[in-house]
Amino acid sequence: METIVKAFLGVFFTLTICCLGIGIIRASTDARNADASLAAYAERIGCSNYAPDVVEACIEDAKDEGYDLDVRLIQPDDRDSASHAALSLRYHFRVPLIMIDSIKTISADV
Repeated sequence: METIVKAFLGVFFTLTICCLGIGIIRASTDARNADASLAAYAERIGCSNYAPDVVEACIEDAKDEGYDLDVRLIQPDDRDSASHAALSLRYHFRVPLIMIDSIKTISADV
């Protein structure tokens, strides 16, 4: 009887560790994807010379992917157009088994 209990506990802990590992890997993948998306948005905005229609398209694309993108165009007083931009991307960071659910923010300057 003791062997059966030990076997079930072993299977239970093995499954718990596997589920926790999968959750951590998923959270890491979500963070990496958010970072890659922010880099892609920064490149698109920078290559477009800070065009407002490209900025709006990036914001819409981020919403479609489940992110919240905030773009702040910085325009010096002596110029008619923006010279650089500050981007911040908010995304959900979740590890379900240990109940971590928070909103992370990453930033980039273009």
